[in-house]
Amino acid sequence: MNRVDALAPEIYAAFDRIKPMPADLRPQLRSALSVRTVDRGEHLVSVGDPCDFIAYMCSGWLRYFYVDELGKEFTRYFCTAGHFVAPHGTDEGSSYCIVAVEDAQLLVIPRAKFEHLLDVHPYWGRVVFAVSEFALGLAEKRERTLVLRNATERYFDLLNDFPGIENHVRQLDIASYLGITPEALSRIRGQKAPFVRPKN
Repeated sequence: MNRVDALAPEIYAAFDRIKPMPADLRPQLRSALSVRTVDRGEHLVSVGDPCDFIAYMCSGWLRYFYVDELGKEFTRYFCTAGHFVAPHGTDEGSSYCIVAVEDAQLLVIPRAKFEHLLDVHPYWGRVVFAVSEFALGLAEKRERTLVLRNATERYFDLLNDFPGIENHVRQLDIASYLGITPEALSRIRGQKAPFVRPKN
Protein backbone atom coordinates (compact mmCIF):
# COMPACT_ATOMS: atom_id res chain seq x y z
CA MET A 1 0.00 0.00 0.00
CA ASN A 2 1.45 3.38 -0.97
CA ARG A 3 1.43 6.42 1.31
CA VAL A 4 -1.60 8.07 -0.28
CA ASP A 5 -3.73 4.94 0.07
CA ALA A 6 -2.56 4.51 3.67
CA LEU A 7 -3.50 8.07 4.63
CA ALA A 8 -6.56 8.63 2.43
CA PRO A 9 -9.05 7.19 4.98
CA GLU A 10 -8.13 10.10 7.28
CA ILE A 11 -9.23 12.74 4.78
CA TYR A 12 -12.33 10.71 3.86
CA ALA A 13 -13.32 10.71 7.53
CA ALA A 14 -12.59 14.44 7.79
CA PHE A 15 -14.93 15.22 4.89
CA ASP A 16 -17.54 12.85 6.33
CA ARG A 17 -17.49 14.86 9.57
CA ILE A 18 -18.25 18.00 7.58
CA LYS A 19 -20.82 16.46 5.21
CA PRO A 20 -21.11 12.69 4.63
CA MET A 21 -19.32 11.96 1.37
CA PRO A 22 -21.03 9.80 -1.27
CA ALA A 23 -18.92 6.67 -1.68
CA ASP A 24 -18.58 7.14 -5.44
CA LEU A 25 -16.74 10.44 -4.88
CA ARG A 26 -13.85 8.83 -3.02
CA PRO A 27 -12.03 7.66 -6.18
CA GLN A 28 -12.28 11.21 -7.58
CA LEU A 29 -10.74 12.64 -4.44
CA ARG A 30 -8.12 9.87 -4.23
CA SER A 31 -6.90 10.62 -7.76
CA ALA A 32 -6.25 14.27 -6.80
CA LEU A 33 -4.23 13.51 -3.65
CA SER A 34 -0.50 13.43 -3.03
CA VAL A 35 1.51 13.21 0.19
CA ARG A 36 3.85 15.99 1.28
CA THR A 37 6.23 15.77 4.23
CA VAL A 38 7.47 19.03 5.76
CA ASP A 39 10.47 18.76 8.07
CA ARG A 40 10.77 20.77 11.26
CA GLY A 41 11.84 24.30 10.39
CA GLU A 42 10.89 23.93 6.73
CA HIS A 43 8.45 26.36 5.13
CA LEU A 44 5.29 24.94 3.64
CA VAL A 45 4.43 28.45 2.40
CA SER A 46 6.58 31.59 2.21
CA VAL A 47 5.49 35.17 1.55
CA GLY A 48 4.77 35.57 -2.15
CA ASP A 49 4.22 31.87 -2.83
CA PRO A 50 1.17 31.04 -4.94
CA CYS A 51 -1.82 29.86 -2.91
CA ASP A 52 -2.36 26.92 -5.22
CA PHE A 53 -3.18 23.99 -2.96
CA ILE A 54 -5.45 22.72 -0.22
CA ALA A 55 -4.14 20.20 2.30
CA TYR A 56 -5.24 18.04 5.19
CA MET A 57 -2.85 17.58 8.11
CA CYS A 58 -2.30 13.96 9.11
CA SER A 59 0.43 14.66 11.68
CA GLY A 60 2.72 17.38 13.01
CA TRP A 61 2.40 21.05 13.92
CA LEU A 62 2.44 24.17 11.74
CA ARG A 63 2.73 27.85 12.61
CA TYR A 64 1.29 30.68 10.52
CA PHE A 65 3.06 34.01 10.90
CA TYR A 66 3.56 37.46 9.39
CA VAL A 67 6.95 39.14 9.03
CA ASP A 68 7.29 42.93 9.25
CA GLU A 69 9.78 45.11 7.37
CA LEU A 70 12.33 44.66 10.18
CA GLY A 71 12.08 40.87 10.05
CA LYS A 72 10.06 40.52 13.27
CA GLU A 73 7.61 37.62 13.28
CA PHE A 74 4.01 37.83 14.48
CA THR A 75 2.29 34.48 14.99
CA ARG A 76 -1.16 34.33 13.46
CA TYR A 77 -2.27 30.76 14.12
CA PHE A 78 -1.24 27.19 14.89
CA CYS A 79 -2.41 24.10 13.06
CA THR A 80 -2.13 20.42 13.92
CA ALA A 81 -3.40 17.02 12.83
CA GLY A 82 -7.05 16.90 11.85
CA HIS A 83 -7.17 20.39 10.34
CA PHE A 84 -7.29 21.65 6.77
CA VAL A 85 -4.67 24.04 5.41
CA ALA A 86 -5.77 26.40 2.63
CA PRO A 87 -3.39 29.35 2.13
CA HIS A 88 -4.97 32.64 1.06
CA GLY A 89 -3.39 35.76 -0.35
CA THR A 90 -3.53 38.27 -3.18
CA ASP A 91 -2.47 38.26 -6.81
CA GLU A 92 1.07 38.66 -5.45
CA GLY A 93 0.77 35.39 -3.53
CA SER A 94 0.61 34.55 0.16
CA SER A 95 0.93 37.45 2.61
CA TYR A 96 2.14 35.16 5.42
CA CYS A 97 4.39 32.16 6.03
CA ILE A 98 3.54 28.65 7.20
CA VAL A 99 6.40 26.73 8.81
CA ALA A 100 6.58 23.30 10.42
CA VAL A 101 7.38 23.52 14.12
CA GLU A 102 7.39 19.72 14.15
CA ASP A 103 7.73 17.29 11.26
CA ALA A 104 4.40 17.30 9.45
CA GLN A 105 2.72 15.02 6.95
CA LEU A 106 -0.08 16.34 4.75
CA LEU A 107 -2.39 15.11 2.03
CA VAL A 108 -2.30 17.77 -0.67
CA ILE A 109 -4.84 18.61 -3.37
CA PRO A 110 -3.77 21.10 -6.08
CA ARG A 111 -6.28 23.94 -6.15
CA ALA A 112 -6.90 23.41 -9.87
CA LYS A 113 -7.87 19.78 -9.27
CA PHE A 114 -10.16 20.75 -6.39
CA GLU A 115 -11.83 23.36 -8.59
CA HIS A 116 -12.45 20.55 -11.10
CA LEU A 117 -14.15 18.55 -8.35
CA LEU A 118 -16.35 21.59 -7.65
CA ASP A 119 -17.45 21.54 -11.28
CA VAL A 120 -18.47 17.89 -11.35
CA HIS A 121 -20.49 17.44 -8.13
CA PRO A 122 -22.41 19.78 -5.77
CA TYR A 123 -21.09 17.94 -2.70
CA TRP A 124 -17.77 19.76 -2.91
CA GLY A 125 -19.46 23.16 -2.99
CA ARG A 126 -21.32 22.31 0.21
CA VAL A 127 -18.03 21.26 1.82
CA VAL A 128 -16.34 24.52 0.78
CA PHE A 129 -19.22 26.51 2.26
CA ALA A 130 -19.03 24.62 5.56
CA VAL A 131 -15.23 24.92 5.82
CA SER A 132 -15.37 28.62 4.92
CA GLU A 133 -17.92 29.24 7.66
CA PHE A 134 -15.69 27.41 10.13
CA ALA A 135 -12.64 29.47 9.08
CA LEU A 136 -14.60 32.71 9.40
CA GLY A 137 -15.70 31.61 12.86
CA LEU A 138 -12.07 31.05 13.88
CA ALA A 139 -11.07 34.46 12.56
CA GLU A 140 -13.94 36.14 14.40
CA LYS A 141 -13.05 34.31 17.62
CA ARG A 142 -9.42 35.38 17.29
CA GLU A 143 -10.43 39.02 16.81
CA ARG A 144 -12.95 38.88 19.66
CA THR A 145 -10.51 37.40 22.16
CA LEU A 146 -7.82 39.95 21.30
CA VAL A 147 -10.29 42.76 21.97
CA LEU A 148 -12.32 41.43 24.90
CA ARG A 149 -10.13 38.99 26.84
CA ASN A 150 -6.95 39.67 28.75
CA ALA A 151 -3.66 37.87 28.16
CA THR A 152 -4.22 35.33 30.93
CA GLU A 153 -7.63 34.38 29.57
CA ARG A 154 -6.23 34.15 26.03
CA TYR A 155 -3.48 31.83 27.24
CA PHE A 156 -5.88 29.41 28.88
CA ASP A 157 -8.17 29.62 25.85
CA LEU A 158 -5.19 28.51 23.75
CA LEU A 159 -4.48 25.57 26.04
CA ASN A 160 -8.12 24.55 25.74
CA ASP A 161 -8.13 24.87 21.93
CA PHE A 162 -4.79 23.06 21.51
CA PRO A 163 -4.28 20.59 24.37
CA GLY A 164 -0.62 19.84 24.91
CA ILE A 165 0.57 22.70 22.70
CA GLU A 166 3.38 23.59 25.11
CA ASN A 167 4.96 20.20 24.41
CA HIS A 168 5.23 21.05 20.72
CA VAL A 169 5.51 24.83 20.25
CA ARG A 170 8.15 27.24 21.55
CA GLN A 171 7.14 29.61 24.36
CA LEU A 172 8.41 32.46 22.19
CA ASP A 173 5.87 31.60 19.50
CA ILE A 174 3.04 31.20 22.01
CA ALA A 175 3.86 34.63 23.46
CA SER A 176 3.83 36.08 19.94
CA TYR A 177 0.40 34.54 19.30
CA LEU A 178 -0.93 36.02 22.54
CA GLY A 179 0.57 39.43 21.78
CA ILE A 180 2.72 39.53 24.92
CA THR A 181 6.39 39.21 25.83
CA PRO A 182 7.96 35.87 26.77
CA GLU A 183 8.52 37.29 30.27
CA ALA A 184 4.82 38.05 30.65
CA LEU A 185 3.99 34.54 29.46
CA SER A 186 6.29 33.06 32.11
CA ARG A 187 4.37 34.93 34.80
CA ILE A 188 1.01 33.81 33.41
CA ARG A 189 2.11 30.15 33.27
CA GLY A 190 2.46 30.19 37.06
CA GLN A 191 -1.19 31.08 37.52
CA LYS A 192 -4.22 28.82 37.78
CA ALA A 193 -6.86 28.83 35.08
CA PRO A 194 -9.25 31.78 35.62
CA PHE A 195 -12.74 31.12 36.88
CA VAL A 196 -15.23 31.00 34.04
CA ARG A 197 -18.76 32.04 34.88
CA PRO A 198 -21.22 29.35 33.68
CA LYS A 199 -23.61 30.33 30.94
CA ASN A 200 -27.25 30.80 31.87
